[in-house]
Amino acid sequence: MSLIPLQGQEIIVDTPESVSDVANDDAIVQPGQALVGWIMQRVTMWENVRERGYARLWANYWRLWRGKWDALDQNRESERSRVITPALAQAIEAAVSEVEEAVFARDAWFDIDQRKTQNKQALNALLQRDELLQDMELVNVKGACSETFLCAAIFGTGIMQINVEVRRHSKPRRNPQTQKLEASNKEKVVVSCESIRPDCFIPDPAATSIDEMLGCAVKRVKPQHHVLEKIKAGVYLESATAFCFPQHRLLNRDIDKEVDPQSQITVVDADEMEITEWHGKVPVGLLNDALGSKSEVDELLASDDSGDDEELIEAVVTIANGHVLLRAMANPFVMKDRGIIAFQYETVPGRFWGRGVAEKGYNPQIALDASVRAYIDALGFISAPMMGVDSGRIPKGFKNAVYPGKVWLTQGNPQEVLSTVQIGRFEPAMFQQASEMERMVQMGTGAFDTATALNGQSQSGANSLSANSMLMGAF
Repeated sequence: MSLIPLQGQEIIVDTPESVSDVANDDAIVQPGQALVGWIMQRVTMWENVRERGYARLWANYWRLWRGKWDALDQNRESERSRVITPALAQAIEAAVSEVEEAVFARDAWFDIDQRKTQNKQALNALLQRDELLQDMELVNVKGACSETFLCAAIFGTGIMQINVEVRRHSKPRRNPQTQKLEASNKEKVVVSCESIRPDCFIPDPAATSIDEMLGCAVKRVKPQHHVLEKIKAGVYLESATAFCFPQHRLLNRDIDKEVDPQSQITVVDADEMEITEWHGKVPVGLLNDALGSKSEVDELLASDDSGDDEELIEAVVTIANGHVLLRAMANPFVMKDRGIIAFQYETVPGRFWGRGVAEKGYNPQIALDASVRAYIDALGFISAPMMGVDSGRIPKGFKNAVYPGKVWLTQGNPQEVLSTVQIGRFEPAMFQQASEMERMVQMGTGAFDTATALNGQSQSGANSLSANSMLMGAF
């Protein structure tokens, strides 16, 4: 059992003796630990750089979009209201919906250039396009793109991973002899897309693009059975079976998890593992040692004439829990390109991380929340009945509750013993100020508030097609 400090608190972690016995007493060392150490040293350092620069900001953006209150959002100690206005969330969703409409407005949302093709070739190109659209529908590429657009609007950077894998494609068929329904399993090569949240992506901080980086890593949590099934299927190394123990989870990986700083959390084994997937360059010698022989690498590197062990080559390496090698292979693609693509929602010169809608509307949203919370706190003083009582002139056992039809028993004139106390008064200007702050959110993000705009037009009698077109054109 050990104590691990996390954000000013101590968390008790129960360490199973079986894991330590396997690691220390038997002294089992998995091949490829040199490659794992070389990669994880850089991944840990780059992750610390990212956390110092963006972790707190991303957590704020995420909470404002989800509408989750946190003690860090308080503007003053006496603030009692915890409301979070939906102005920024509306701006994010409106911006994402416009991007989705621009990309997926047509059924064939991409096309093939046919200007230099003959009639027969053009027909084949159309057939290939339609087949590619069907394949993308099967793996839900549109859903992955929409999730990437949303991440870009919230965090400022959209990241997507392209996976190439062999899947079993099952279809029901009737056995012609027994006339019973059976499942026909066929293996099929599938190219799928997966959206990556920026807090799960670890880039090289010295570069501004994926191709320029030494490498990049994707760190995610997967169920343990998912890893064991891939080991059984031959996707991951069989030698990793003896080292794939469940990981100790301190907290939920989600950045909006709320934790009581005064509590102690006892963490036990969970059926999940932290998977780190490296896409980038690694030394040839370390990759050869991980594979056990040079022949497997030399077949892929014959055209590159790579004989020096210190030379860097493109590779894909998968690591579990920071120390278990699951897979290591030279980049199998023809062009040696990396399976990660990234874009900035709005360009930030000289930086990999971009600027999103949440960052543009963050300050107006904070001011809007402060105004609305102050207004609600003031309404509490105005609407709740408060009374001043002469404690020496009320009978024993007097109940302070106030309700209609109550009989007030006093020792003396009630007007002298009881009196109402009013703190402040209703100020309509406070709510008008909140409306002005909401307009600033729209100014900062460029979002179009349909309800407010149409309401204003209907009052002025200018609700026409041309007026709506001008508003949408500005957005």
